[in-house]
Amino acid sequence: MIQLGSLAPQDTDALARGASGFLWHYVDLIDENGNGLVLIWALGLPFLPGLASAQRAGVSVAPASRPSLNLAVYEKGQPCAYLLHELDPDEVAWSDIDGSWTLGQSRIRLHNHADGRQHLVAHLDCPVPGGDGRVRAYIEVTGARCTLDQSRVPLGPSVHAWAPRLTCAEGWATITEGHHPLLELKGRAYYDGNASPTPLHDLGIDRWVWIRTALPGRELVAYLLHAGDGAPTRAVLVEVRPDGAATVTEPVSFEVEAQRRSIWGVTSPTRIRFDLEGGPLHLRLRHTVDDGPFYQRFLVSGHQRGDTGFGVGEVVLPDRIDLAWQRPLVRMRVHRPSVGDSMWLPLFSGPRTGRLQRLIGQVSSPARRAS
Repeated sequence: MIQLGSLAPQDTDALARGASGFLWHYVDLIDENGNGLVLIWALGLPFLPGLASAQRAGVSVAPASRPSLNLAVYEKGQPCAYLLHELDPDEVAWSDIDGSWTLGQSRIRLHNHADGRQHLVAHLDCPVPGGDGRVRAYIEVTGARCTLDQSRVPLGPSVHAWAPRLTCAEGWATITEGHHPLLELKGRAYYDGNASPTPLHDLGIDRWVWIRTALPGRELVAYLLHAGDGAPTRAVLVEVRPDGAATVTEPVSFEVEAQRRSIWGVTSPTRIRFDLEGGPLHLRLRHTVDDGPFYQRFLVSGHQRGDTGFGVGEVVLPDRIDLAWQRPLVRMRVHRPSVGDSMWLPLFSGPRTGRLQRLIGQVSSPARRAS
């Protein structure tokens, strides 16, 4: 299962070109008004259509052969833009040594400073499926490097390295479509990395719940890992201070006080209480902003000792990823120029405003009629 810490750069390169596995970088930025964004750039993102099914069939899929870039934007607790682009491997370059990534027309760079602080800058430039426009975003995250990122996890079978990298961080973002502003955002930000040479569905995780909450003067990140077969839930809580110092509590006592069941049959918590020495932590998963048969994302509020904070949470069911019946639904959300897109992609991709017009324009275009 999950081990706290990151891979060495040489291990990252070996994993990227290996026979299976994944490597993804995750950033979120949220404010107290329900505005926020999530940015994920990845090699071998487990949620891409056809990837997990190929791995289950014993087909080797090098993570570097399936690169992707994902941006989700939220306004007042509701999704307002979504992009998930799978890129051609020739369009992607990265270096974990100097912290740089190129993904098509987008650039991401992590700067390390001598005082232990880090500064992440992302310039995103992505096409909008079904239209001629482009979504552009400028994102900055700055803060102290988390001490957990400096712990190295040996690369090996069934190892899942998870490293919170920037927490208690400050973030800024501007997102536009063409000349039209979509959202300007300032708030607390978070950055972590996940990597494994083993496919997600083979890591012995039946279900995971992950939540990060930005409280005044500290970050609290919770992982609840269910192995199934009646095994006890692994509960981990990480507290990180503004100077990057992290404290890990495992096991931690918790109680799911209320839960919901989605139309897909996914059961997820709505309220969780963690019993901590400094007083109970109450988490509420308020707004469902992504709801699917194997993945859910929520905007979260947290309360402890009179302090209130906000953040992001997710529920993942690895064994349900990329089942045959759901693959057409997933293809509707993924832009895959090299293999062709679902005709319904404009309804689920790009800014929420104008999706129907983009679908109609695509269907009525000469290129679409000719195909």
